Amino acid sequence: MNEESPQKPSPQQEATTDANQQPSTEASGPQAQDADSSVSHSRRAFLAKVTAASIVAGVAGLPLLDAETAAAQVDDAARCAPTGTCGPLNCGPGCEVGPMCGTDRADKAQKVRNEAALFERLMPIPKHPCNGDEAAYQDRNFFASFTKAMEKINDLGEVNPTVYKQYLEALCTGKPAEFEDIWLGCVPCVTPTATGAASFTDGASRAAPSSETSTDAALKQRRLVNPQAGLAFDLEGIDSHQLAAPCAPAFSSAEEIGEIAENYWMALARDIPFESYGTDDGLIQRAVDDLNRYAVFRGPKEPTPAGNCKVTARTLFRGVNNTTGNCDSADNDGLKGPYVSQLLLHDIPYGAQMIDPRVITTARGSDYMFRYNDWLFIQKGCAPRQMDACADYVYVYNGRSLGQYVHLDVVYQAFFNACLILLTPRKCRPDAAVMPCVPCGPGGWGARFDENIPYNTSCTQEGFVTFGATHLKVLLAKAALVAHKVAWYQKWFVHRRLRPEEFGGRIHNHLFRGVDYPFHPVEFNKLREGVLPEIYNYNASLGEASYLLPQAFPEGSPVHPAYTAGHATLAGACATILKAWFRESDRLVDLGIKPLVSNDGLTRVSYGGADTEQLTVRGELNKLASNIGLGRDIAGVHWRSDHTESLKIGEAVAIKLLEDYGFTYNEDFAGFKLTKFDGTTVTVGGTRRV
Repeated sequence: MNEESPQKPSPQQEATTDANQQPSTEASGPQAQDADSSVSHSRRAFLAKVTAASIVAGVAGLPLLDAETAAAQVDDAARCAPTGTCGPLNCGPGCEVGPMCGTDRADKAQKVRNEAALFERLMPIPKHPCNGDEAAYQDRNFFASFTKAMEKINDLGEVNPTVYKQYLEALCTGKPAEFEDIWLGCVPCVTPTATGAASFTDGASRAAPSSETSTDAALKQRRLVNPQAGLAFDLEGIDSHQLAAPCAPAFSSAEEIGEIAENYWMALARDIPFESYGTDDGLIQRAVDDLNRYAVFRGPKEPTPAGNCKVTARTLFRGVNNTTGNCDSADNDGLKGPYVSQLLLHDIPYGAQMIDPRVITTARGSDYMFRYNDWLFIQKGCAPRQMDACADYVYVYNGRSLGQYVHLDVVYQAFFNACLILLTPRKCRPDAAVMPCVPCGPGGWGARFDENIPYNTSCTQEGFVTFGATHLKVLLAKAALVAHKVAWYQKWFVHRRLRPEEFGGRIHNHLFRGVDYPFHPVEFNKLREGVLPEIYNYNASLGEASYLLPQAFPEGSPVHPAYTAGHATLAGACATILKAWFRESDRLVDLGIKPLVSNDGLTRVSYGGADTEQLTVRGELNKLASNIGLGRDIAGVHWRSDHTESLKIGEAVAIKLLEDYGFTYNEDFAGFKLTKFDGTTVTVGGTRRV
């Protein structure tokens, strides 16, 4: 007998194949003589699969499963479960039972994934049009495109075109190293330290010290926010590249002027309570009158006795949803009831806790970037010199408090909160008249599930991991992630739309310094005659006369392009998931919910409007989506079309995700019924047998 240990064969030597190129299941040696023939067979079959898998793993660079570990797993499986008890024809006593197991189940799981992937792949591949600004003005320093934080070539805030071309090259190749070569505008590239790892997206002013006093250069420079996310794939839902948004309004268009006019009026009205709009005959009325002058303004309007569509105090700064046109106010959920969704005003049941819905807002008039040097400083990507001026603890009641909510919110916070409010049963009354209820915990709305959910009529089962609370809560997070990937693809790889603060800088330099930017001539004259004198005087009252768009956040916008909007895309996706899950036509009054409103941020009082009984679960979810998306417009960091088009693309994300999950259910499920933002109804996500 040879004393030397034989050399261990390679995985390629160990695995042999038959004429059909299948791994051999032949075994030899002592292993074939096991006393328990069933164990012997299991061991041989398992090890054959292990060796076949090891070939693939070796090629892919994955860690290999050694034969000793594999054999131990087979022994353990043989001790713990009798063989032959799993399957539709033999479900006798034992550990594992079910319609299929082992390789059958694994093969079916692969087939389900393949079918879902094929379903998504067969969706039409859309074109991705853009507004043409980047190509049109490439010889003028790309002034009409997003360039925040990139190195500037002049004191007009225009980008160094060489740097912009570096940036385009990185986007074109997708090579991670090329993103590291993009020159930013505040300080030379410095590897972040432990303290420099803080995010400078939203809420930068919370963490960033003054850029003039900090000794850590990494804290001074705001970085581009995650452009490579637009190239990430996903294993659930449609691929980010398979959804398209229409062109954003062009720099020289009439619509762009109508949108910036609204942004200016939103900034001027930040401290006016929403519920005072109808009684304000000063600034609010001037805003209404001015917005009615523009040839293209796509905010909601109401019909007049003369048959025209007009902006009114009731429609001002509201969303357009559940309507086929912006003058169909009778069907627009966004125009019913208070401006603020009840889902932002209701206490939030969080397990055994009740969370106060109030927010820490900022002080009246605490606006930023109205001074030109501050504006230019921020356009270079420098962290802000100023900090938020904190003020009261308030219910969301005006533009400033809503802006602060969407400044610091945690990704899909508003929709997770809404989910908890809708899911949680109502608080018990002393006479126990409200059932089901929570006798020792906080109460919610106790909204009913969609009528098609299979456990609604079951006498023996209720949903939890599927068609229950866990399913819904996790699906919201998943929808938020997929929606962000879609938005980030549109932002960085398609549109690269400039932010309103950048456009405001172009207006200022046109009027102050005579720079010839190609604004729409007729509509720009309306802007000069309307809101611009108001903004000039307002900025002067703050400390420096300018035509810049005053920002609610010290850092202005995040460092990523405007279109599509992350908040609004997420809002469209999450609101759609919630509309799918709950009976959206249920009226709040029928759920026992008395609508509330806050006129001053300090108290909540009952809403006494004539449309109280028209408020529905669907309407409040649509309104919540508009509050979250348009709150970013009010803060000065987004355009109206960023919001309206992003809601639609987020809705498409959610519908495709729900459709994918239809491949996974064992339950017989006819699909969720929901009303889209355009008012059409669909049924989606029914069980798909594979």
